[in-house]
Amino acid sequence: MNRTALWWLVALGLALAALLALRGCGHAAPEDTPATASPWPARPAASAIAPGAAAAAAAPRDAGAFREALAMLRAYVALLPADIAQADRYWANGTPAAGAREADLRALPAPPDRIKLGSRAAEAFLAAATADAVRVPVELQLGYRGQPSRRYAGWYEVRADADGRWVITGAAVDAVPAGQ
Repeated sequence: MNRTALWWLVALGLALAALLALRGCGHAAPEDTPATASPWPARPAASAIAPGAAAAAAAPRDAGAFREALAMLRAYVALLPADIAQADRYWANGTPAAGAREADLRALPAPPDRIKLGSRAAEAFLAAATADAVRVPVELQLGYRGQPSRRYAGWYEVRADADGRWVITGAAVDAVPAGQ
């Protein structure tokens, strides 16, 4: 990766962190969430948007959908590998989809000390203008004290379920070989 691309990734990460700090997260961290509460950000029902307003609302909802989906993915990755059962709650149907690839993320030797989750713009992968489903390209960097960082790249597909919470429906995340 060249220096310009690396600089843009760092700038994107800092901008996202500043945005989250200014807005606040709006929900508790997964480990602080009571078992009866939903750890997912709520999504408005499709019927809550008037048909004529759907096109006008598409662009802001796309940006909001991306932020919500990214926050959910960050919470999901933070649970791996320490609490697989809790992490599985982020998947549609409570378990990873058949054919989902997550490299060794679910079998890491220990929870990482640091997690960096970066992404480019989410891509709507359904024709709906409501941004209820997106493919989120991700770049993960997991750090362990005294060891080189582990890097991963790929994407997660997420959608809003009937209750309006974001769930993971697919994944293709691979380990990035050291030195690339």
